[in-house]
Formats: sequence, C-alpha cells, structure tokens
Amino acid sequence: KPKYFATFKGFVEVYKEPVDIIFNNFKTDESDTIKSSFCLGALEGDQKLKTDSCLILDSNQDFVPFYNKLRPPNNFFNGKITIYDESYSDRVPNSLNTLGFDLLKMDIPNENNQIISNNTTQTIIRFETRADRFYLFFVAFETEISPIYLEGKNNVDSILVLEKNKAIPEETSLSNQVIDTIPNEKDVLEQKNTVEKIKRLKSISIPSIPKGYYLVTNVFASKNNTMKWMQELEEKGYQPKSYTNPKNGWHYIYLLNDEDPNTIYQKHKELSKLEDFQDIWILKLNF
Repeated sequence: KPKYFATFKGFVEVYKEPVDIIFNNFKTDESDTIKSSFCLGALEGDQKLKTDSCLILDSNQDFVPFYNKLRPPNNFFNGKITIYDESYSDRVPNSLNTLGFDLLKMDIPNENNQIISNNTTQTIIRFETRADRFYLFFVAFETEISPIYLEGKNNVDSILVLEKNKAIPEETSLSNQVIDTIPNEKDVLEQKNTVEKIKRLKSISIPSIPKGYYLVTNVFASKNNTMKWMQELEEKGYQPKSYTNPKNGWHYIYLLNDEDPNTIYQKHKELSKLEDFQDIWILKLNF
C-alpha cells in the first residue's frame, strides 16, 4: 500500500511545557486497518526519573500514551535503544548504559483504528515531562494512505484544487450579506488566471459520460461508502451525481459538470466557503 513519510530533525528541549509535532498533508484509506509507525531520537532520558511520556492524539481527540515492555508510559525516555519491543543489541559497544541516549522505532497500536482512523488527515505526537528534562533531535512518522489521495497528489496536471476561500462566520448567512456586485480588478484577474488553469488541465477519457469540467466532492473505492456520501449530500439539499472510472473502479461524486470553465469557477468559489467542500476539486473529462 502507498505510504506517507515525514521527518523532523533539529533540537528541541522538552521540559515544563508539552511539545507537539503535527503530521498532516496525508489521508488514510477509507477502509481496512491502518498500519502506522514512528521513530524517535532523544538525549538525556534518565532511567530513574519516571516523569516523561510520549503520546498520540487518537480518533476521539484524546492523547493516549505509548508504551511497551521496555518503555513504561511514565518513563518512556529511559536511555534505551529499542526496535519495536526488543533491545537493539547488534552494536558496539553493546552496553545497557547509553548515557541517556534514546533511539527507538515502534508500531502504533491501532486495533479497530482507534488511534489512526479511516479518512484521517492529521495526527499529533506530544512529548511532555515534569522533571526528566530531555532533548528531541529526530522524529519520524509513517502511515498507510489512500491510493486515491496519492493519485490526486501525483496527477497535478489533470486535477485542480483551488485555493480555499475563507469560511463565512457561523452567525452570517449568504442571504443576509451585503454583496458588492461590481467586481474589483483583483477579483477579475484572479478569475481570469484560474479559468486559464482550468482550461489547461489534461483531459481524462471516461466512456459514456458528457464532456465537461466536473466539480468533484469525493472519491471512494467502496460502493457502499459512495452511497453513504451521496445520501448525506442529498439530506443536506444537494443533488450529487456519480461516475465510475473503469480503469480503477473508483467512484467519483460530483455536484456540477459544465463545458464552461467560468461556470465551474463560480460554483467552486461558492461551495468552497462551506465546511463539507473544503477539498472540492476540478476534473476535465472527454475533451
């Protein structure tokens, strides 16, 4: 399966205040158990001071501590070199006393996707201590990701994700806003440049559907997930449609298709203000 890797290198003291490292710019698969792991390197982790921990944000938005038989949850940084649940001994000198040097690799326990859930786009690893001051110098995280998401990242010449518009405040509705109907020069230039980008998209061939620019809200490999998302959109008053790409069997849900890129641009600008459509994107089909 495709994977996401990210590394942070540098030097940061962990002492009185927690240190959070955010991992994002990925999306896990829509089904199956998600397998993930992480690596750490740190200095000054003392065995006798049991006040330090390493935690991860789970799917319930709670921080849960990592631990195994060699690294207790309240003394995670304890001067050991470990791979998964075992001490790493293939080294010279092979000494139990590492002078506070910690190096480790661990799988993230993820039974029933309780920590890294399906369709996750971000996680946070937290480091904290009350007395055992330590110094991080390396953090790495990897997780299995959605092949659909990866395709979107790779095919930048055929998929266009426009810059997100600022969301409308909750107490303000579109109907009671005072709208300036005279576009300024900046808006006109922005629309012109964006429409040119839409026109330059590489066309994809999908048999049996009309040619045009498609405003896609989501993609699923599972037909069941496709129907759930379409039902959710219908309950909110939208009229979603879908097509299936015969090359990979993925189901694309869209709200609008039109041969005029200006129409697609305006609809995207309207929808991207709404929370459900923050990642809506444009495809050019059958030109």
